[in-house]
Amino acid sequence: MGENKVHYYWLDLVRFTAAFLVLICHFRGAFFVEYTLLPAEQKNPLIFAFYSLTRLGNEVVLIFFVMSGFLVGGKAIERLQQGVFDIKGYAIDRTVRIILPLISALLLFIPVSIIQGFVLIGKLG
Repeated sequence: MGENKVHYYWLDLVRFTAAFLVLICHFRGAFFVEYTLLPAEQKNPLIFAFYSLTRLGNEVVLIFFVMSGFLVGGKAIERLQQGVFDIKGYAIDRTVRIILPLISALLLFIPVSIIQGFVLIGKLG
């Protein structure tokens, strides 16, 4: 059955931009000192803009989640309106989309944390 689906690429762009900014905010927090700790000779308009933009981490996370919720919820509402919404299928789909990345992240994070813990204990002990 041919369906004419409308795809709003600007929504994808906003969501990608928000996700990328979250990544940059985490990167800045992990690898850069606070702006107030920078020497005066390193403070310029470009650095100020970078620090100002990467200070918006919490706001950008909210934008990302709202956009994601809109895109996911939009499909559910569309199916409800068409009378083809299947709660069981929806629950399985959502669970798989959440659990698989979670398990993948844990499988990566746990060994790294254990190794890092041993290294830290070796340095402290």
